[in-house]
Amino acid sequence: MWINIVPSAIVSSYIALVKQLLDTQCPLLKVEYTMHSNGTNLTGEWDAVLEVVKQCRDVVHVQGGVTRVGCSVSMWTSE
Repeated sequence: MWINIVPSAIVSSYIALVKQLLDTQCPLLKVEYTMHSNGTNLTGEWDAVLEVVKQCRDVVHVQGGVTRVGCSVSMWTSE
């Protein structure tokens, strides 16, 4: 899964919030992540990955204080 969360404000401080969340939550939820210039790749079980997406969005809203956040998600699955 690939996500791109875009707050309607200056981005660098919000990237730091999301990175901190990913560093703490991904190991607990057994999700791997890679941040890059176009967003973040998440790999893991469906429910765990979606939980990380929710937490990333929430941290920008709640801790970042941003009232409007855009979130684009692209998903690939395999059996």
